[in-house]
Amino acid sequence: MKKIVILGSTGSIGRQAIEVIQKHQDKFCVIGLSAGNNADLLVEQLALLKPKYAVISDESQMDKLEREAPSVKILTGEQGLVELAAVEADLVLN
Repeated sequence: MKKIVILGSTGSIGRQAIEVIQKHQDKFCVIGLSAGNNADLLVEQLALLKPKYAVISDESQMDKLEREAPSVKILTGEQGLVELAAVEADLVLN
């Protein structure tokens, strides 16, 4: 099973990647997602995919994500993206 990180999961390419991954759940495991400021969609994606990590660029949304997805390690900003890109993944989609 390939471990995947999706940077920009709430954008059009990220949403399309998630659609493909859902159709092939036996081949892919999403371990991290990131979004700019669309915390509502990111919360939905976290519930659906149950990754270990998430990054939100808008730090003011961090509390919301921590409340809505308590089992996910929430990171923020540029440093959060750097940390997410460095996790052990087979593929990082940007």
